[in-house]
Parts: sequence; C-alpha cells; structure tokens
Amino acid sequence: MDITRVFGTWIWGSSPYETAILREVIMKLIKIMLTINILFFSSSLFSKEGDFYFCESKVFTVVSEEGNEEYNNQEFKFLRKKDVIEFGKGGYFDNYSLNLTIQIDEMFIAVSDYENLQYADGELYYTGPSYVDKSIINIIANCDIF
Repeated sequence: MDITRVFGTWIWGSSPYETAILREVIMKLIKIMLTINILFFSSSLFSKEGDFYFCESKVFTVVSEEGNEEYNNQEFKFLRKKDVIEFGKGGYFDNYSLNLTIQIDEMFIAVSDYENLQYADGELYYTGPSYVDKSIINIIANCDIF
C-alpha cells in the first residue's frame, strides 16, 4: 500500500505533477506580492508636498551681450508646498518663492511670465532674467529630498 494515498485519494502535492503545479502557483503569488510591495511602498521615495530639497548647482551661468560668465556652484534649499516652492536663506534664491503650475508625481514645473523652473528625478533646471545687468541666468542642480 502506498503511504501517499489516504482513503483512496492522493494527498495534495504528493505526486510530482501536483508538486510542479504548486511550485508554479507559489512563484506567481510571490511575483504578485513583490509587484504590490514595489508599487505601494516605493511611492514614499517620490517627492511630495511638504518635502524639503537640498540642492547643489553643477552649472551656474550668466549669459549677456558681453558673453557667458560661469559662477561658483551654490547650495540652496527649498520647501515644496501645495502650489508653491519656497526657497530658504542664502544663495541666488534667497527667500524667494515660485508658484507651481504643473505637478505630476516627482515632476513639477513653476513658470511665470519671465522664469522657468523644472524639477524631475533629482535634477532642477532654472532659467530667468536679471534686469540689473541685462542677462539671463541658467542654473542646473542636483537635489536630494529630505
């Protein structure tokens, strides 16, 4: 008498065929659970309202009729609120704010009549005029969310 049989039926998973099917079902469930975890828990890695950003410029250029002038890289920080970003003290953006016009997950854009600021995937791009010396300021920075 076969010990894998109980009352004339196979114990589930005791035959090689049933074991293979069980293994496939378990692997599919594991893949589904990993996908769900990635979708729900990785969202905390994305930027959102109330996040602080610490940025360091890698390009700081002033373009004028006299030519381009490169400046030392600067560090600056800002707070992302519901419809505005507010910069902290110091640097080019000293206590400045810009209204957000587009926000999609980790990407946001602030555009005014004269300025354009874009942020996506840890990189910030800013272009704006300087009426003092009749020039255009371009800033590219890497940012970390805190």
